Amino acid sequence: MKRLVIEENPGTGFWETYSELWYSSRERPAFQAPLLLQLFGETCKNVLAIQLMSDARLLGAFVLRKSNNSYSFLSDLKSDFNFFVIHSDASEADLEFFFTAFFIEARKRKWKLILNTVPEWARYMSLFESCGLKSKLYFKKIRYSVCPAIEGKENKSVFDIVNHSRQYRYSVNRLRSQLGAVFEILTGDEDLERWAGEFYESHIMRWEHTSTPSKFNNFTDQEFVLKCLKAWAAQKILVRFSIIVNGKRIGFVIGLRETGKLIHHSTTFHPDFRKFGPGKAVTYSMSKWMLENNLDVLDFGYGDEEYKLVLANKKQTTSRIFISRRSDIAFIFKSKLIEAIRNRPAIYRFYLERIRRRFKKSKVIAATN
Repeated sequence: MKRLVIEENPGTGFWETYSELWYSSRERPAFQAPLLLQLFGETCKNVLAIQLMSDARLLGAFVLRKSNNSYSFLSDLKSDFNFFVIHSDASEADLEFFFTAFFIEARKRKWKLILNTVPEWARYMSLFESCGLKSKLYFKKIRYSVCPAIEGKENKSVFDIVNHSRQYRYSVNRLRSQLGAVFEILTGDEDLERWAGEFYESHIMRWEHTSTPSKFNNFTDQEFVLKCLKAWAAQKILVRFSIIVNGKRIGFVIGLRETGKLIHHSTTFHPDFRKFGPGKAVTYSMSKWMLENNLDVLDFGYGDEEYKLVLANKKQTTSRIFISRRSDIAFIFKSKLIEAIRNRPAIYRFYLERIRRRFKKSKVIAATN
């Protein structure tokens, strides 16, 4: 028998069951990894675990957190994408029951929800939207971001596509021949704290004297990201790529493994080595490692920065979804205002660079206090 279960501030029992679900899902989404969400859940208040149960079996779940009088994904604290975690055996009928029951409960409890970076390519997305539009709730979906990716196809791997670029090969060869660079790949937690410290140092120097200085000037942000790295490492999905010159790391990528893919989550380089193209060189190193580990997609994650678009042959999109009672005029107005801003590039760029960065920093600090 199927039923919807909502658990407030879930404890150890939920996280153990959720972990089994995550391992049984198709994607094993990195930003909804059990140890990462459990870390957030233990430090945040007002957390809800929304669960689809079939008898005693967990077939689907997502975890929300209440902030500023509305609910959003708990994984928003550190995420490029926010997936629902769905068992690979769950049928379309199971999911329709799950989503319909969720919308009924949301209406009954008078919830307001803002679901960010929802992946449009998720197998359940069209069904979730259909159930939302059929519900007696206000349901508004707007385009959120582009997520470029390199997908191996037509007998070409990600490495073949990257290796085809002369610039990427040249950066690797130049670093090796002129500076004696060594390319490092770490798949566990070895030397993690020093690696993170060097990453922060380079990130701060890379963005110094720009309009968007590094968030790692703040020790709280450094500590928070280190905890995330430790959780991903313990989950065995963290892969760190770096370039070492004269015993010091000068190029970095934080990579995260999912089923069949690698997420290029975060990157930086020491600005003194800019002319050597360390970003290109470390991407080349990643693509070679992917070939050796049978990964077919290099997902660049949230954002449409130029370095992502150069090689990308696939443009995924994410959405932001607003859900509330139809009588909640203030919330509906807010959603329409956000949509209007999002559709005006100049205003939206100002929002990203001046407002959103400060808001996200305050959200992390508030959530962990």
